[in-house]
Amino acid sequence: MIYDYNQATMFLNTLEVKDFGNTAIRSTTEEGLELYLIIATSQGSTLLIEFGPILPDLPVLPKGYSLSCSTFAFKESKIDKAITDLLNNTKYPAVNAEVIDPLDALCALPNIKEVLEYHMSEEH
Repeated sequence: MIYDYNQATMFLNTLEVKDFGNTAIRSTTEEGLELYLIIATSQGSTLLIEFGPILPDLPVLPKGYSLSCSTFAFKESKIDKAITDLLNNTKYPAVNAEVIDPLDALCALPNIKEVLEYHMSEEH
């Protein structure tokens, strides 16, 4: 499937998602913040993980960071809505988006233990 994003008066970019039920998407804002969507489907059950925004390679979670994980019976319209919402996020508008390997997306998931230790340290 192909998705439009970075809406002005008209869509300026498109993103093609070939394996609709098993994919990951990284969306990047003009400020360099990244948001992720991971979709994994097996035997009619879909796992959907959304997280961001994050600042790559920094142990700090920006204001507004969220992480959600849900499972549901495969439903194309629900996956379509999740992808559309990521690409057309009004709070964190995408200027670039790409399909990436789901394992690479998982590697971008912040280590909550390290983030907590950083925020509790006296050094920051």
